[in-house]
Amino acid sequence: MFGTLVSLFRMVLKRSVNNLNLVAFTIIGLIVAVSLVASVPLYSDGIIEKLLRTRLDQPSTTGRLPGSVRIRHLEDQATPSRYEQFQTIDQFVLGNAEWVMSLPLKNMVRYQSSDTHLLQGVGEEVKTNPLASEAKYAYVSAMEGIENHIRFIEGGPLPPGPAPDNEVPIIVSSVAAEDLHLQLGEKYWYIGGDRFQPLVVTLKIVGIWEATEPNNTTFWLYHPEVMTNTLFTTERDLFDIVLPTLGNRVHEYSWYMIFDHSEIHSTNVDRVRGGLQFLETRVATVMPNTKIDLSPGDTLEEFSRRSFFLRILLFALSVPMLAVVLYYIAISLGMVIESQRSEIAVLKSRGASTLQVVFLYFIEGVINGGIAFIVGPIVGVAIAQLIGKTYGFLLFADRPPLPISFTEQVLQYSLLAAVLALIASLIPAVSAARHTIISYKQDVARSTRAPVWQRFFVDFLLLGVSVYGYQTLKTQQNILTFGAAGEIVVDPLMLLIPSVFIFALALIFLRVFPIVTAIGARISLWIGGASILLALRQISRTPNAYSPLVLLLTLTLALGAFSASAAHTIDRNFTERVRFGIPADLMLSEVWEFDEVESAYLEPPFSAHDVPGVLGAVRTRVFTAKPNIGRGVQKDVQILGIDRADFARISWWRNDFASRPLGALVNALSIHESAVVASPGFLQQYQVRIGDTVSLAFNQNLVDVRVVEVADLVPTLYPDKGYHFLANLDYLHDQLGLAPYDVWLKIDPTVRSRDVVDAIEENGVKIVRIRDSRTAINFGRTDPQRTGLFGILSIGFMVAAVLTVLGFFLYSFLSFQRRLLQMGILRAIGLSSRQLFVLLMFEQVFLIVLGIVAGTGFGVWASDLFIPFLQVSADAQGQVPKFIVETAWLDLGRIYVVLGAMLGVGLLIMVALLRQMKVYQAVKLGEQA
Repeated sequence: MFGTLVSLFRMVLKRSVNNLNLVAFTIIGLIVAVSLVASVPLYSDGIIEKLLRTRLDQPSTTGRLPGSVRIRHLEDQATPSRYEQFQTIDQFVLGNAEWVMSLPLKNMVRYQSSDTHLLQGVGEEVKTNPLASEAKYAYVSAMEGIENHIRFIEGGPLPPGPAPDNEVPIIVSSVAAEDLHLQLGEKYWYIGGDRFQPLVVTLKIVGIWEATEPNNTTFWLYHPEVMTNTLFTTERDLFDIVLPTLGNRVHEYSWYMIFDHSEIHSTNVDRVRGGLQFLETRVATVMPNTKIDLSPGDTLEEFSRRSFFLRILLFALSVPMLAVVLYYIAISLGMVIESQRSEIAVLKSRGASTLQVVFLYFIEGVINGGIAFIVGPIVGVAIAQLIGKTYGFLLFADRPPLPISFTEQVLQYSLLAAVLALIASLIPAVSAARHTIISYKQDVARSTRAPVWQRFFVDFLLLGVSVYGYQTLKTQQNILTFGAAGEIVVDPLMLLIPSVFIFALALIFLRVFPIVTAIGARISLWIGGASILLALRQISRTPNAYSPLVLLLTLTLALGAFSASAAHTIDRNFTERVRFGIPADLMLSEVWEFDEVESAYLEPPFSAHDVPGVLGAVRTRVFTAKPNIGRGVQKDVQILGIDRADFARISWWRNDFASRPLGALVNALSIHESAVVASPGFLQQYQVRIGDTVSLAFNQNLVDVRVVEVADLVPTLYPDKGYHFLANLDYLHDQLGLAPYDVWLKIDPTVRSRDVVDAIEENGVKIVRIRDSRTAINFGRTDPQRTGLFGILSIGFMVAAVLTVLGFFLYSFLSFQRRLLQMGILRAIGLSSRQLFVLLMFEQVFLIVLGIVAGTGFGVWASDLFIPFLQVSADAQGQVPKFIVETAWLDLGRIYVVLGAMLGVGLLIMVALLRQMKVYQAVKLGEQA
């Protein structure tokens, strides 16, 4: 057995060395498959790690470190706790917290406190229910390590030994001493129980302190300044004297821990979350009313959820391209095996079993897969980094590299991809290994037999699935939604439907492919030469030999066209949503002084906005009014008051907002100072016509306006908030009085917004609100799901295009070798090298053009059907402005250029091969074959 394995291994190595150029094509496909799959966890872990580091390292509003965890028990007197329960939790936390959290523990503070009780001077009459003006209540607490974080301004630290004569020594903060009127050296009664049976503990003030670092959140679980009624003693005296004497009335137990948050990574977020959940469950089980009330749990849950859905999204997006890659592996190895089928048949005729032949290719696949498993993840790192730099389809930005690291999960995914690729590569091997030399010749003679997927109608099954998915999408209306921060929320299964539709169309197209070529061959009888006729007849007679390549090309073009159009549409949609809400480059809200004497606002100098980088400025203000027309409830009207002279060149506008350009609408406002551009809905609701004057109520003020034009939308005015008007700002100020307005700025694209704002503020203008459209758009483009969406679409298309090129090169090379005899015979009967070149060239041109036309058509069709479902809405404003589908013809042009270059290189290779071919050698080789 071992000897057989060694022999097979030697044979595989010898075959691989002798056919190194052919094996390289398969290995490249395997590497691409592994790297594409590995890039998904590499990118998702890297981008989540980057965002996690940013979130954890930024200062919190409370000043506490992100690794802060507080376990807190607040006593419920209805279900009091027992000291044994405290001890159990205390021992568990001290001994296991670091192990449970899987994080280094930097510091722990233990805090215990009695319930609040009355405080009176020793010797005074014991009053369990004093007047409110006389009552002083306090907690007696113990806090581990407090002496290391305070300095005494009077007295000194707590004595190390037990309390003498049951007088409990107390230290108190200067703030608490002042509030409770406590004096150093004085003794006080700490009174519990009730008026019939008071319980008393004697306390003695031995020190008054102040915190050395009151803002040190690694120690102070409560800020010292809020501990105005807290007295501190030792843990021993608290549990041995105070609590037993007062009936064990506990107020709080807390364990405040600081874990090293720098050790929280995207790869262990779930483990840390699990530790927090286990910790909380454990302490709550032992002692009710105990929970974790301070932790990074919410942050970790958010990032865990984002990582999970991001990974699902990327895998869903990569499935179609991965299918193309696996298909390339199968057809590339199939072409190689096809060239070796006579060799396989000879092996079968000499006694080799089918299993041995398959095992031969299995060993070869394992070796090639091993190479891919080693190299693939390394290439996957480069792909993941490239995804991280994507901001549009085939558009990349210069961003800092992601913090990527290899994890066990990356290796698992890589191994899974290598196994899938190995299975794909064995499919043609199993098919070829079944044949002897006789059955091989018979199979060659029946080469027009339909493939398995056609015989079982897989193409129509996929079409049925896609039609069902389309109907589902029509019901739910969208695949994607935007979250409030601009992040994309995706339904991954629905995202696969367009790809399934494209696969179904491509497979159905292969059914009509032989018919198309046969029709072409008949037409060439009258209008084509001998070379074209021979090429078309060759294709029509053996369509199965060309179908895999045509399918690969069709899928690449269709998926590329759909991906490009989807990416462009989503990006345009998001950009226009931002620009509708922030129509200018910068929108500034400023502080106005109010003159109490004149009872009027003081307008800041508008010339203050004339700073370097500002190309234009315009005043705007949004008013709200009600139509003073008829009776009943009136719907609000939003009025955008503008300076008509500069508005058109500063504000963003889309041509479908009105039947006339923005410039024409603004010019119409010059007809009369009261002129307005109104919404069509307002005119229809109140039976108003252009030229009519209507009255609007601004609180108690009535203002007449004249309708001169209509516009379906006006930037910043959302339809759900009422009808919209565009009006002259000066007229409204004349009627209503001068009031603070916003300033919209057009900025030089090379100038930073921050520099412009700083320059304006240096001119004496106070700015209270800044809305920056460029920053909002750029921020949205850094969203991990958006970046991953565009990145995987771009990388997937690039991979598919490269593999298509390699597939054509491999086909050209093997086809030329396989048809050497045919070429030699054609040369011998009189065809010139030029005619042979035209034959092969037309063959490739015909296949490429057919694939381009079919792929582009299917991609555009899928875009028209499914991209409308990509429209997004985040709030009650809905999809504003209206969603527009954009076919990415520019990117399709780039695709055509790539394929044209591929054709050119392939033709050059054919020319070189034809020039080297000698007729007698070709015939001789053909006879041997």
